[in-house]
Amino acid sequence: MQTKLSERVLKIEGGSNIRDIGGYSASGGKVTRWKTIVRSAGMDQITAAGQHGLLDYGVRHIIDLRDVAETMNTPNVFAKSTAVYYCNCPVIGMEDVNKAIEDVPTMVEMYTIILERCRGQIKNVLETIAQHLPNGPVVIHCWAGKDRTGIITALLLGLVGVPAETIAQDYAMSYELLADRIEAWRIYNLENGIDSSTFDEKNRSRPETMLATLDYLDSHLGGIESYLRAIGLSDTAMNTLRTHLVEDPQ
Repeated sequence: MQTKLSERVLKIEGGSNIRDIGGYSASGGKVTRWKTIVRSAGMDQITAAGQHGLLDYGVRHIIDLRDVAETMNTPNVFAKSTAVYYCNCPVIGMEDVNKAIEDVPTMVEMYTIILERCRGQIKNVLETIAQHLPNGPVVIHCWAGKDRTGIITALLLGLVGVPAETIAQDYAMSYELLADRIEAWRIYNLENGIDSSTFDEKNRSRPETMLATLDYLDSHLGGIESYLRAIGLSDTAMNTLRTHLVEDPQ
């Protein structure tokens, strides 16, 4: 089951790259639930009207995947809200890893470094999602909503048997939804003399990038479920995620 991009994008004032991952075909004839996981770019500029829009959609939990310094520089508008549960769960959170991923030429290499070296952080993110998912929709976000959010989303979708091609298509949607921001970033780099030699590679979200990442998970890490077990995610957490991420087709 596939859904048009326009049908899953949430039009939230001040937000960007916000979309629901419901409606994807999963294993066992199931489909991913709507209003369960919403992925997003940074949420520091969402207006009061946009905040009401997310609350009206049912969102009650926000998991911020950015590093602490990012959250201090551009705080999530819900960080001190009493209407939602907000949690900062960095996917990276280590200076040496941030340095390592700055120096790699391709996104696949970046993603494999994160998968290999940020195992404890990824476990923490997934445990936090599993803890709160039974109580209402969860938003996961980073800065662009493409890389760290893309990795966590891919693991969630893969866990419930969404095909690799569909996961890659979901990942690729970010480039279209971020088009205006990417152009603004390009202009900023040019105006400030910032090296842009890898700009296109690091700002695109090509399907083949995610397919190669999923292939690495299969060929080097035993597949998604084996990887999740290796990082210490419990059967209870995985079963909770499976239970709440999918449903029978309507």
